[in-house]
Amino acid sequence: RAAAAVQVVFAPEGGELRLQAEVQKGIVAFIVDNPANPDAPLKPGLGIGLRHVRQRLWGRYPDRCRFESEYKEGRHRVVLTFPLETEP
Repeated sequence: RAAAAVQVVFAPEGGELRLQAEVQKGIVAFIVDNPANPDAPLKPGLGIGLRHVRQRLWGRYPDRCRFESEYKEGRHRVVLTFPLETEP
């Protein structure tokens, strides 16, 4: 199968949000990237959604998924990878 990719860039008030999805060799990669300051104080409640996504991903695809979250060069990037399922 051929690879497929989509990238969308939003510029909400005060920032930018990049969403990218790729399918290659039966694996879906979903990437979310936005500007961030890792030294800024965290707001209460931040990170709960990321924990929920990680738990659900691992619950559905144990040993077949990847969840990465990193701060690098002033950006926060989250990468999710999991198998493409074509049947319900």
